[in-house]
Amino acid sequence: MLTKQFANFPRLPARLLRAATAACLLLFVAAEASGEGVEARLESSSVRLGETVRLVIESDTRQSAGPDLGVLDRDFDILGRQRHSSMSVINGQRRERHSLVLTLTPRRAGLLEIPPIAVGDAVTDPLQLAV
Repeated sequence: MLTKQFANFPRLPARLLRAATAACLLLFVAAEASGEGVEARLESSSVRLGETVRLVIESDTRQSAGPDLGVLDRDFDILGRQRHSSMSVINGQRRERHSLVLTLTPRRAGLLEIPPIAVGDAVTDPLQLAV
């Protein structure tokens, strides 16, 4: 009886069905890959001159080379560095997070920009700090 209900639907050629399946698989892989990356955040959006602020750089992948921190030299002194790693398994999916926490002090007052920081092939978004 079920066969009679679907008798009027056209059958897809096997080639088209394989192409559609491959396209769906590629979209899934691309969506998973886009989840990997690097992000940066400041623990405060404003500080006074002479105070410190923490910059946190997080990544889904462990990088053999650390981030390029030379871009911070113009406006900031780096007073401290801490590395943290965590791993979790949820519903059989393993996820790693690697963090670098920098304690910064601004060298001047004003609206300062933390420029994009390269971490491997990924780059963080720029951030602003009011001093």
